[in-house]
Amino acid sequence: MASQKRLLGFVLLGHLYITLPALVFWLGPPVLAYFLLIPYGWWWTGTAIVTALLAGYWVAWRYWGWAVTRWRIRSFGSLDDIDWLRLEQLAERFLLIWPNGHPAEELEVRTGDQDRRIREVMERNADLRELERAFFGFDTPRKYGYKLRRLSLLFSLGSRVLVLAVAMTSFLQLPQPYFGLILMVLVFFPSRDFRMYRHLPFRGAAIEFSDAGVVLRVPELRVSYWHDFRSYRLYEHEQVLVLEGAAGEEDSIDLTYYRITDYRKLASIIDVYIERYGEKVAQGVLN
Repeated sequence: MASQKRLLGFVLLGHLYITLPALVFWLGPPVLAYFLLIPYGWWWTGTAIVTALLAGYWVAWRYWGWAVTRWRIRSFGSLDDIDWLRLEQLAERFLLIWPNGHPAEELEVRTGDQDRRIREVMERNADLRELERAFFGFDTPRKYGYKLRRLSLLFSLGSRVLVLAVAMTSFLQLPQPYFGLILMVLVFFPSRDFRMYRHLPFRGAAIEFSDAGVVLRVPELRVSYWHDFRSYRLYEHEQVLVLEGAAGEEDSIDLTYYRITDYRKLASIIDVYIERYGEKVAQGVLN
């Protein structure tokens, strides 16, 4: 899967190859006409500017239709099909190409083979868009972020402090210290809670699902990329996500302290991303 930086590079090169020359063809002739004809009076200058502007507009569109076809062929041909939709979305977002189905597409100059290759890309991207709409009713956003379940952590921390206070009181006040010792063992029993407490001040998305993969920022920075996995299992009650690799290896992600309220929506998100970037869609929410 291509990096975001590489895809943005294709968009930037497209603007240098398409947009910049098209603007020169459109606005260059009127500017040139102004400087050449201004000594001859405003009537001649104005007429020449309007004529050059209209002619430049026609030439710019002709050039755009020729150049955008070649940019599509070279850019999409350099990428795997899992990256086609990402590149198309970036190109539309940064105003390099018109949205899919726009009438301006009719102005593109294509040979029969070029049109066939571009249609293959468009049909593949359209299938992915329809899959996303089937799940969500709209195009999938680039990122879904979930914050920490801070109240659960505060309740856990408060409970430990309260039990510790009772344990210390029992240990110091009762004739036999056994009850206090048992409570202290319960307080300090190995638990995943301890490493989470230090992240209580954390703000923002503690876990993020995007077109690249799963990014955990709490309790430690960790990234799992979709293209490394062929399937997944999502356990709602245990609050665990298990990603399965092609060789059978598994990557388990504990979701206990992330504020995820709708696990079926999360399963739909993962379905879309694994369908787009992984090898195949696997199971949804289990148990």
